[in-house]
Amino acid sequence: MRLAVLALGANLPFADSPAQTTLQLVMKELQGLESSRVLASSRLWRSAPVMAEGPMFFNACSLVETSLEPLPLLEMLLALENKWGRVRGPKPSHARAAARTLDLDLIWMEGTAVNSPRLSLPHPRACRRGFVLGPLLDLDPWLGGRLTLPHPLTGEPCCLEDLWLLLPEAARNDSQPVAEPIDPMERAA
Repeated sequence: MRLAVLALGANLPFADSPAQTTLQLVMKELQGLESSRVLASSRLWRSAPVMAEGPMFFNACSLVETSLEPLPLLEMLLALENKWGRVRGPKPSHARAAARTLDLDLIWMEGTAVNSPRLSLPHPRACRRGFVLGPLLDLDPWLGGRLTLPHPLTGEPCCLEDLWLLLPEAARNDSQPVAEPIDPMERAA
């Protein structure tokens, strides 16, 4: 078993439920991932779209323990996205991502580096995104400093707090928590 971090995001309603409700329900559904268990989840964060269309996003991260390899875990996440109405297609010509009902990303997996057309670990842009770094900071107590991401300029391993402080102030201000952390034990009940 090894640790993995999943990032969740949504900015469109699904089945008449607002994006934040979708994320809360998906965070509960992650408890049922095959060969995995959720150890902790961040608060919900609200953030301005970055290279994406549509209204404000809601974001979160979950820390899971899994025996799955990265690509099978990614496939499960993509199937979950599909279940929750995510339609993937070619990127628009203006290079902005479409608004979405659900976006799930595998950000990091303990002791694992991947660089393939389907997956890059650690996620290559996580170190520059307040909507990922903020929720990751919520998980840091459970990670005990084990999660580092490449520094955006040097590529050297960098702790989450330092990466957060490297973000421009506007990027930090555009990503703010809106809810308390979700206790995984509450979800299991």
